[in-house]
Amino acid sequence: MLASLLSALVGCASDVEEPRVHIAFGRDFEGYRDWLVFDRGEDPVPPSHQGRSVIYVDALPEPGARRFDVGTRIVRVERVGDDPRGWEVHAM
Repeated sequence: MLASLLSALVGCASDVEEPRVHIAFGRDFEGYRDWLVFDRGEDPVPPSHQGRSVIYVDALPEPGARRFDVGTRIVRVERVGDDPRGWEVHAM
């Protein structure tokens, strides 16, 4: 699984002269609720994203940039089902 993740990360940076890989750990996402927040509301994207979601980003790219910098931390919190405790958190 780690090999798949690493190849995906390197693939995302394929148009950069020297691809870099940044591996984030759980501790890197502490305090994410204090980052920039974007409420996406109800935005279903089947089959994986089905409910209300909020995106947290630690930094935005420079104006005019076409991608986020390597190492940018992004967290997506998504409501799953009708259970008020049913939230999924995805971080990268």
